Amino acid sequence: MSRKRPRGENPVSLFPFLSVLSCIIGTLTLMITALALGEVINAPEKKNAEGKKLVDRKTIVLEELTGISEKVDAIERKTAAYEAAREELKALDEAYEEAARRHEDALENLRVSDELRVRAHSTSREIDRMNSQIDEARKQLDKQLEAERSHRIRLHPGGTGKNLRPRFVECTDTSLRLYSGFNHISIPVDQEDIPASPIYKSFLSRLGLSRHDSIIFLVRPNGIKTHKVAASVAKEMEVKYGKLPLPGDGEIDFSLFDQATKQ
Repeated sequence: MSRKRPRGENPVSLFPFLSVLSCIIGTLTLMITALALGEVINAPEKKNAEGKKLVDRKTIVLEELTGISEKVDAIERKTAAYEAAREELKALDEAYEEAARRHEDALENLRVSDELRVRAHSTSREIDRMNSQIDEARKQLDKQLEAERSHRIRLHPGGTGKNLRPRFVECTDTSLRLYSGFNHISIPVDQEDIPASPIYKSFLSRLGLSRHDSIIFLVRPNGIKTHKVAASVAKEMEVKYGKLPLPGDGEIDFSLFDQATKQ
């Protein structure tokens, strides 16, 4: 059971505490409201100030960017100009090297041309000298041939024996010449073909059938070797032969033999 308060005891009152608490709360509420209103009122001005600052900063940044862009463009133009200058310098170097090479070639060609000119001059003088020698040799040869033509070798029939018909074979340094008939037509046979020559062997065969025919080898001064080869073939075929050395290379005159034969 609850105990009843005595009538003479005063109860505790909470009114002062609640009043103070209510005042504090109200004061705080007013302060918060004032601050909030102040912020609301000052917010546009702050925003405008910050916006102005941002606009100014943006303007500064744009100007800086514009300056940087212009510098970049200037650098790019200078770089392009530098590259063009370098290419031009490279082309000039190549042109200089080509010009230097052509100059060297021109100098070499000039040197060769000078050498050829000197050689041509020397060769021309040598040709003139050789032509003079050839002309002199031709004159000497003409004189020699003329002398040989004028110095005819006349064959004498003495010592050939009676009842013998001589058949003449001329021996030179390179060939035989077989004379036949009263016109003494000569048939040439090369020295290397003598051992197997059907013309020479046929000529010998016809002489071997007659007791009255014999070969007279007319041996030139340079025809000794040819005579030896021809005589060996005549000996193998048992054909009579003799030898008559000729004193030179003059034309052979058979006129005395032709007269003796006609008698």
